[in-house]
Amino acid sequence: MKPQTNSIIRAFTLLDILKKETDDKHRLSQKQLLDLMREKDGSCTEKTLRTDLRCLMEILNPPVSEYDSQKDLFRIRYDGMEEGRSRMSGISYLHEFSGDDLALLSELVQTCTEIGDAQRNRLIGHIKTLGSRYDTCHTDALSAIPEYSTLCMDGLRANIRILAEAIKQNRRVSFVFRRYDRDGRLVPVRRARYEVNPYHVVKYGTKYYLLCSHGTSEKTYIYRLDLMADAVISDEPRTSIREVKELRHSDAMAYMERHLHMNYGEPRTVTLLLHRDIYTQFHDSFGSHYTIKRRVDEEHDEVEVYCSEQAIIQWAMLHGNCAEILRPKTTRRKLSDQAAALLKQYE
Repeated sequence: MKPQTNSIIRAFTLLDILKKETDDKHRLSQKQLLDLMREKDGSCTEKTLRTDLRCLMEILNPPVSEYDSQKDLFRIRYDGMEEGRSRMSGISYLHEFSGDDLALLSELVQTCTEIGDAQRNRLIGHIKTLGSRYDTCHTDALSAIPEYSTLCMDGLRANIRILAEAIKQNRRVSFVFRRYDRDGRLVPVRRARYEVNPYHVVKYGTKYYLLCSHGTSEKTYIYRLDLMADAVISDEPRTSIREVKELRHSDAMAYMERHLHMNYGEPRTVTLLLHRDIYTQFHDSFGSHYTIKRRVDEEHDEVEVYCSEQAIIQWAMLHGNCAEILRPKTTRRKLSDQAAALLKQYE
């Protein structure tokens, strides 16, 4: 084997050891590093280690003079030199991801309900290689409720790519919209294709949605991406987002905050009487986007929220023993009518 090949192999071996055995909390002396190198390469000497280590530092690190201004860009670090020797002490590799970052990524993958077990295990395996052996990812105790659907991730990703390109090009997009039938099959809702002006692709819960408009309408429409098929970018330019009432002055996040569970309907200010035991569920649904108007008594508050009317009606019916819509009267009446119809159905 040529000497140059030997030095390249040693450099890769050395880098691998640094990545696995060190991090910002675990360091090695040059002597410890030499012992680990000799376990893998018996020909490694103190001189070759010193040479290979300095070469790696020159390649992976910015100039030493920039250490103070670009400290986070230095991949290989050392604390100092051993007294009376030319050996480095406190050598470590600074990983691109911290242990906390890797743990969070692993937890997100482990609880993702949109991928299968094989892909989940493969991704977590890749994530683990990005840290040192000291990083632990406690994913075995985590689990999530699966998606009870025939969700096709390949089709979903294809739709995301097409819609993103259509939005970038300011073009309309057409597609077949589908629904599930009694046999669990996806069938077209109608024969004609839908053509829309796409503005935002969003994720709410575990589902992806398209926020769009039809023709020159100022109304916002919502379509689930996993129910779309055969999406095609049109040659027609899309209508400007400035023409769409609810999107012209807000971003996609603000829209989702006003439309709980992606319910249709123009948002409005609704006043509720809330029992104080329900604030956890209320905060889960609306975050901090509500205003406590006044204290009614020892157990109740009057609270104001800006939300899709149908969404707040559904929420109030779900928590009927602890929430009551007070105003506007039209919204209160709609809830009353729906409750009466439900009662009649079950009598």
